Amino acid sequence: MVIGNCAFSDCANLSSVEIPIGVKVVERMAFWGCKSLKMVKIPEGVKEFGDNIFFGCTSLTSVEIPNSVTEIGESAFSSCTSLTSVEIPNSVTEIEEGTFSGCTSLTSVEIPSSVTIVRPFAFSDCRSLISVMIPSSVKEIGDFAFFGCTNLTELHCRHKKPLDALSECFGNVDVSKITLYIPIGCGYDYRHHPFFGRFSGVVTEKKND
Repeated sequence: MVIGNCAFSDCANLSSVEIPIGVKVVERMAFWGCKSLKMVKIPEGVKEFGDNIFFGCTSLTSVEIPNSVTEIGESAFSSCTSLTSVEIPNSVTEIEEGTFSGCTSLTSVEIPSSVTIVRPFAFSDCRSLISVMIPSSVKEIGDFAFFGCTNLTELHCRHKKPLDALSECFGNVDVSKITLYIPIGCGYDYRHHPFFGRFSGVVTEKKND
């Protein structure tokens, strides 16, 4: 079963949605611009979220994405300005371009260890974002992934060697206000790195991905 393109887009008074069991794909812009949508219940079995499916759902405060989901499309939650929390399941391997851009109430993000790629602008302009955890599984991060995240104070990076791609992620962000948390035994490489050495402090921590 599929919920088709633009199926409920611009339904201005739609406040809650329960996607029925049996749906495998929610196609692009399915709930685009549903400004009153506050609650979405997504069952196990859904595998794919299309591009822009919840774009501009400004009343949506939280969403639980089941472990069956393997693909979340570009700008899927972009401009969900009331979204305060989201749990990305371990079934997802890529965070697409602009997926959470403009989620101005989102305070923390933990990227699961299944993710290998974070695309450009994935979390751009998440101005309430305070803490980010990037697992060692991430090998590629696109430019400006955290552009404009001006209140970021903690970056937990689980790579044993500095990931140079991160130096292009923080446009319009003062990294001298961010404390960097890294694995034990990696302090020298980070403190003497031309980018990571600019952070306010480098703290080692014992923590699994």
